[in-house]
Amino acid sequence: WNDTRHALRRIDAGVWELFIPGVGANDLYKFAIRESGSPYPSVRSDPFAKHTELRPANGSIVLEQSKYSWKDSSWCEMRAQQDWRQAPMSIYEIHLGSWCRKEDGGFVGYRELSDSLVAHVLKLGFTHVELLPVSEHPLDQSWGYQSTGFFAPTSRHGHPDALRFLIDQLHQSGIGVIMDWGPAHFP
Repeated sequence: WNDTRHALRRIDAGVWELFIPGVGANDLYKFAIRESGSPYPSVRSDPFAKHTELRPANGSIVLEQSKYSWKDSSWCEMRAQQDWRQAPMSIYEIHLGSWCRKEDGGFVGYRELSDSLVAHVLKLGFTHVELLPVSEHPLDQSWGYQSTGFFAPTSRHGHPDALRFLIDQLHQSGIGVIMDWGPAHFP
């Protein structure tokens, strides 16, 4: 990382900007923040990134425009026609990282989780799934509440489009999705 190559320009109090020609999808970046009086920068990932490297690496990734094609239009139409305030609701709360693991202890991808999760939730009769935070976080043992990326689904389970696929599969099966989000624990 070169912490002197591209300097941000201050626009206003707390607002900075930068344009780097030639930056493209999947390029890695970080911010180097120099506090006055300190000779060394603090290198940080972007809390507003939409994709990140898999830990222990922590670079932010420039995300390409999603090409995911949603297939949940029936779900969206049904939801719009219902008075959700009067509809019965039963929520299955799940932390994806501890619900299912590979034999070697590794994380199962969003796409790979979809079939078994949909079948499980339908079998138990739940109307909704609440995903405990899927935002990027540094510690595998946590449930995702120490977010380091407000808008980046954790890379532990794959690409953001794979999360879209999981949500789409749940919707196509008539299951609503609630996203838990814990911004107050930002490390």
